[in-house]
Amino acid sequence: MANPSYYVEEFLYRGRRSDDKRPTAWHVILGLEGADPAGRPHPPLPIMSSEQAVASGWDVPAILSAINRETLAELEASRAEGAQLRKTIDSLNSAIGAAEQKTAALSEANDKLLADLAAASSGAET
Repeated sequence: MANPSYYVEEFLYRGRRSDDKRPTAWHVILGLEGADPAGRPHPPLPIMSSEQAVASGWDVPAILSAINRETLAELEASRAEGAQLRKTIDSLNSAIGAAEQKTAALSEANDKLLADLAAASSGAET
């Protein structure tokens, strides 16, 4: 089994045309979690051929499983972010609705004051 501190940095599958007699091929580049003693992230490991990868416990099912795990984790993070953004949008829409109601009430109060002022002015002229 592959060491859990490694991850799939790159995976390349090379298919072939139906008239090409060469077998399909693939290679993988693994990354190493963590940092070196100087605090720098570890660089990716050299490219491994399919034979080297299988010998290290990284056969195609293990690689695809790692890719699936990472993809699903990213999907879940995106869903959580989307849910949070929907809550923010709902909150902002509520605030906009409240502001629109307040604006309408203030506009109505302003119209009443203007009407009262106009009535008072016309009454004062007579």
